[in-house]
Amino acid sequence: MCDSCKTTAELTKEEATAILNTETATAIFATAKADKITIAKANGCEKCTNTGYRGRVGIYEVLENSPTIQELIARRATSEEIEDQARKEGMTTVAEDGAKKVIAGLTTIEELARVMQE
Repeated sequence: MCDSCKTTAELTKEEATAILNTETATAIFATAKADKITIAKANGCEKCTNTGYRGRVGIYEVLENSPTIQELIARRATSEEIEDQARKEGMTTVAEDGAKKVIAGLTTIEELARVMQE
């Protein structure tokens, strides 16, 4: 986000669902623990060449290869079983990480929607 031209706007879960998939919209509002949140909006100025963005912020999902995860892989568990175990061990999904960054004002919901489609 460009700090020189960034503004804010209110967002409801229904509006978020219209922009994002339901899982990601749900992650944002579960993280915020609110019915309405304030999000950053990209406007554009000379400093960011009218894009609204300067620099980069990554969103990540990292699966830690714990002994339990290794055991599940070795016995050819389903991806759902592996994901369930990883979540029990504290894994944050890419949707949740993106949600945290939208709430923190590090990126916009539109940019999160764009990268989640790739």
